Amino acid sequence: MITLFEIVTKGSGDFIFGLLNGIALGRDRDEKVYRGGDYDFKNTHLHKSIAEYLGIGKQYSQFMVPESMIEQATKSLQIFSDDLGYTVETTQEIKGLHFDFSMEIFVRKNGERVLEIIRNREETIRISDFDPEEIVHADAKGAEMYAPEHDYELRGNGRVSGSFSEVLAMYYRLKEVDQVNVTPVEIELAEETAD
Repeated sequence: MITLFEIVTKGSGDFIFGLLNGIALGRDRDEKVYRGGDYDFKNTHLHKSIAEYLGIGKQYSQFMVPESMIEQATKSLQIFSDDLGYTVETTQEIKGLHFDFSMEIFVRKNGERVLEIIRNREETIRISDFDPEEIVHADAKGAEMYAPEHDYELRGNGRVSGSFSEVLAMYYRLKEVDQVNVTPVEIELAEETAD
């Protein structure tokens, strides 16, 4: 499992993303940099929440980098910060991710797809509070979608948690299924390590 760090910056988000990706490519170690704005992450930072409320949230950017490159990344970010007018607000280790999901599915193939996604998940992914109810009404076969009774129903909810890339992949697989609702992904952070 790869440990990632979250870096929150103020200003020059595109430059910082390019710099971090350049570092990753130059190291030639198959390291991936994630930009928070490209994914459905829940905002867990008070200053970012206030900035978004005031309409200036675009000033803040969030990046996730592998632990193997965090030292080089933070040093490189310090070198350019004065000239380009950005600041590194926080750097924190990411412990994991989680999101909640709920479903009320009336199409058998969608229900089977969800159950297959859950059954075939990575070993590092935990699903809690999940007790699905699958109902088949043989006598309602052929009923229209908005009829009082469907021939198939799958209902339930739960929480998916675990390591970063695996949870993120599962989030998008579940989100693609009709009649499955997912909450934004929440990053679980360790204690702050730098300002």
